[in-house]
Amino acid sequence: MAKKQTLLSKIEEHQKKHPDARFIAIYEGAFVTTLYGNNIVEAIKDFNKCYNASLTVTCDMVTQKVYQAIENDKPDVRGYYNHSHFDIMTKECVFNEDELTRPIVKIKPTKLTKTHTDGYIDRDGNFYKCGFEGHKALAKELELSKTIHEKTDSEKYLYDENLLDERGWVKISSSRINYLEYKESGSIAKLSDAQKTLVLEYFDMLDKLKIEFNHHKIDRERLVKELYD
Repeated sequence: MAKKQTLLSKIEEHQKKHPDARFIAIYEGAFVTTLYGNNIVEAIKDFNKCYNASLTVTCDMVTQKVYQAIENDKPDVRGYYNHSHFDIMTKECVFNEDELTRPIVKIKPTKLTKTHTDGYIDRDGNFYKCGFEGHKALAKELELSKTIHEKTDSEKYLYDENLLDERGWVKISSSRINYLEYKESGSIAKLSDAQKTLVLEYFDMLDKLKIEFNHHKIDRERLVKELYD
């Protein structure tokens, strides 16, 4: 009972500071915030878009209803345990966060352009784009969706970007081009002909005198030498 009183006092204190707030919530069991939306479902969705955290209790200050978040018994298709939100009086589930889970689909390669400057080039010269600093998320998605083949026994300790590096993929990040020259096994990595062709096409597309290639600035002549010598 003492815990409920503590949560209630947190909400009441927040309401004094934010009298116009309709939805006031406790998250991670201790922190208070205002949620935004025309109804409880919109408010929960808004929270999930802005926070990487879990709601505990949400109060609708207009209807005087209180909603409790309870972790689901089963994971979603991505293996995450989300929460369902229940009206504490009626025990009705008003929203299951599993509905926010993105479906798992195979990722299709796209065309490398000036506006798509972040992503990976696989050994066949296919480009998979991502957002700025989104390489780790892309690498996870490639494996989760089985766009790439499953790990071998020798790769079982490799995760995310390290797996793609070890497989000889080329990383492009805001006009910087890099790949793992020395594998975990100690062997020297060489780009495939398809990767070399696309790297050169990309250099020409950027129309720059120099670009960063494996952490040092080089011009086109030096790039050709690096690729083909």
